[in-house]
Amino acid sequence: MKSFRIGFTLLLAIGLWLVGLPSPKSSDADRLLDILKEKGILTEQEYEYLKGKKRREAIVHNTAASEESSFEIQYKRGFRITSKDKQHELRIGGTLITQQSLFPEGSDAINNHLLLRRARVTFRGRTFGQFTYRLTLEGTGDNPIPSSTYLGWERYRAFRLRLGQNSTPFGAEVLWSRYNLFFLESSMISGNLVEDTSRGVYFFSDPHPAVRLRGSITNGTGTENDNNSEKDFTLRMTGRPFRLLATQSRWPLIVGGNVSIGRQPHNALGGRTRLFLRDNRLTIFNAATEGLRIRYGADLFFNKDYRDYPRFPFSVLVEFMYERQEREGPVLGRGNRDLIRYGYSLQTGYLLKGPRTSNGLEFAVRYESIDMDFDNGAAAPAGLPGQTLDTFGVGLTYRPTPTIRLSLNGFWFDIDRPITTAADRDPLKNGDGAWAVLSGFHLEY
Repeated sequence: MKSFRIGFTLLLAIGLWLVGLPSPKSSDADRLLDILKEKGILTEQEYEYLKGKKRREAIVHNTAASEESSFEIQYKRGFRITSKDKQHELRIGGTLITQQSLFPEGSDAINNHLLLRRARVTFRGRTFGQFTYRLTLEGTGDNPIPSSTYLGWERYRAFRLRLGQNSTPFGAEVLWSRYNLFFLESSMISGNLVEDTSRGVYFFSDPHPAVRLRGSITNGTGTENDNNSEKDFTLRMTGRPFRLLATQSRWPLIVGGNVSIGRQPHNALGGRTRLFLRDNRLTIFNAATEGLRIRYGADLFFNKDYRDYPRFPFSVLVEFMYERQEREGPVLGRGNRDLIRYGYSLQTGYLLKGPRTSNGLEFAVRYESIDMDFDNGAAAPAGLPGQTLDTFGVGLTYRPTPTIRLSLNGFWFDIDRPITTAADRDPLKNGDGAWAVLSGFHLEY
């Protein structure tokens, strides 16, 4: 009798497990157990065991059902909604940057003023595993879509395509995340010889683990002045030479080269060179341009983003750019020689305390030089001598968390240019030394 009771109990438990998950209702199963107990077929111990087993199976069933949900929602530097099969993803994040700048008295800039530099919300992700998208909305300034906004096809590493607005693939610093820059402001060559973003078609290719190609066919005139029907053609190639030798972990070096060519429409400010390209704007040179524009560049990046820390607690970026623009304007510029601008920058950072993005303290140094009119022929009737600027900078950056950056920068400028107006005592315009102090708060969420 005892063996029969045990066998019957096991069969009943199996039957309840088979039918209890999808079909009958929990209340029906409980009622059946109550009847069997009342008939004396189940003892109190067997009854409690089956009730507890049923309850546990219900919990497991509900948990499994929730785990079979189509999407996962999590927060990791922004909200992420990801399908279980990883074919679809939406990320929602943003950027908030504030900055306070201090310049010498009499300078033509917003002085000692707290400025909201950037307030952006970004939607980006992937659908059907191979199509990518990004939309960036700006809460400051006149242009609501100033940054990367595109649709892409990125199924294969060997060839990927994007259509829309993206960073021009020319130079290392231009393509570097602003959150990771050594300083609050990018170098003069990155800020003046390359437009931040342009509209057009972009392609990416990784033909080898140590080689990457980027190219674009764009308007070449930035997002604010989309008026070039002849387009710019740009190509950038980067390589990791020590990865080819299987020694990348010892020498994290990236070498890059760039070339760009295209005809530009008439632009009265085409040769404009500014010191800090945001709202604290100081125009130190200007020239009208129109016609063919050719640009070359080369760069070297050692230990980018301190990826080989603590073996190498320092990072180095060296960059050179050259630009030649024709001056065929109908009114301004015609008859003058080509405008030639070139420059180079050397930046290095050292982690006083690491790792960088977790309570990291970074000290940085920059030296750069830019010649705004190398041929001294940009102004008629005779070329203006000088037109060069050397910048020395030091910076301290603290990142208490991976999403917050606090920065303090100091700069000294050595400007070689003629006096524009005897009455104008702006030290940044009249061939003198000048300085600036910048502080900033940067949040990525």
